[in-house]
Parts: sequence; C-alpha cells; structure tokens
Amino acid sequence: MTDDKYKREFKNLPGKHVSDRVYIHRCVIAMLPQELHDKLQKLDELFFRNKWGKGYNIIKLDIFSDDISFILSEEFDIVDEPRIDYAYIIRDKKLFRRIDYSKFKKEMVPIYHHKWMFVALYYKGFDIEKSKRRSEWWENHPVVLERKKNDKFFKSKIGSYGYWNKLLEEIDAYDRK
Repeated sequence: MTDDKYKREFKNLPGKHVSDRVYIHRCVIAMLPQELHDKLQKLDELFFRNKWGKGYNIIKLDIFSDDISFILSEEFDIVDEPRIDYAYIIRDKKLFRRIDYSKFKKEMVPIYHHKWMFVALYYKGFDIEKSKRRSEWWENHPVVLERKKNDKFFKSKIGSYGYWNKLLEEIDAYDRK
C-alpha cells in the first residue's frame, strides 16, 4: 500500500488517522474506495464468517506494512474510552498474530480515545456529539495541557487503561479544588 496512489487514498479515508494508520468502525466499510472495500470483504469472509469467536468492530489499516488488524472492543459503544479485547493481525492474507488483551494486566490494556472519529455520521451505537464534547473537554483540560507540554511520551501513555484512569483521577482532584 506504499505507492503514491495509495498514500493519497489513505489520507482521504474516513476514520481516525494516527501516524501511518487509520482506525475505522466496521460501519464505515461501505464508504471506502471499492478496491479496499472488496479487500476487507474478502478478508472478512476468509477469517470471520463462522470461524473466529465474536468477530470484530474496529479495523486498523497500516499504510506501510499493509497489515490489516481486525479488532474487537466489546465495550466500544458503552464507555467513553473503550478497551481492546482482541486483535487479529492479517499480513499477506494470512493470520500473522492474534493478541488476547484479556490476558494482559488490566492497567496495560490499550484503550481508544476519540471514538467518534472511527464511525460514520449516521452511527447510532453511541451519542457522537457527546463523545466529541468529551474529547474537547479532556484535550483542553489544564492537567492534560500541562502533561502534553512536559512529557513527550504523554500521547502514547494515555493509550493504556491504567495511565488513563490515573490521569482522570488527577483531573477530578484538580476540578474539586
């Protein structure tokens, strides 16, 4: 996926863009360019139809490795920053790796922020406007702004359940002052 055509298409994909990856909810598949749509449909048929447990609701596309991860976050629609349960990483149309995050220490489990960016505008699984307001609230909170300024690894740290919850406790303590 590394030629110029794909790089241009990648930049225009719906979803949450992080570096050379884009995260989308499965509801967005129909909105993708036809070639990518067909590729994901084929992989879905190959790996998920009656084969793997509960399936997936998130897809991660990596422009440089061409890996496609099918990810299950059972609490995606329920909580503000959902945890990841499983990830199935597909490389060259083969299962490259399966990660079971339930076996991780709870504080190390990865979480998603800005989940509203993953979904289509018509998605009804959660309140998109509420999710946007939450993103704006914490991104602009004085505790977070201070951390961003003083910790160059802050953005990667907030992706873990334990660190995030400690940060929320600090925000709560700050707000109670």
